[in-house]
Amino acid sequence: MQLALLDVIGGAQSLEEIDFARLCRRAGLPEPSRQERRRDARGKVRFLDVEWRLRGGGRLVVEVDGVGHMEREQWYDDLLRDAELGSDSRTVRIRIPAGAARHEPERVLAIVRGHLAALDRRPVRTWDPYTGSSF
Repeated sequence: MQLALLDVIGGAQSLEEIDFARLCRRAGLPEPSRQERRRDARGKVRFLDVEWRLRGGGRLVVEVDGVGHMEREQWYDDLLRDAELGSDSRTVRIRIPAGAARHEPERVLAIVRGHLAALDRRPVRTWDPYTGSSF
């Protein structure tokens, strides 16, 4: 019970998010921030389920999608949120089905580890104002 309360204090909104966080901890992954607050393009407050900010500015966002995300209005809104977050080339956003951390933990860990490793190695692109090119 104490562990569940600590997860809730840490930002977990569902049992599936708690399962995901525990899986990541057991695997020795760095502790992500949870329920990170941000504003969408219309100024509405939104929350990201799980977020890792990495060296060099890379960012991995994981959304843990329960059944409610399959409803038409929620799915529509999720697609638009994905598009808004996609405008930053150093942000990768993935969606994990709610039960995956419990039913396919090794598969979920392989996905997360792969993205974290790729983002950590990704070179930071810098824009040169004199030539107008990136390097």
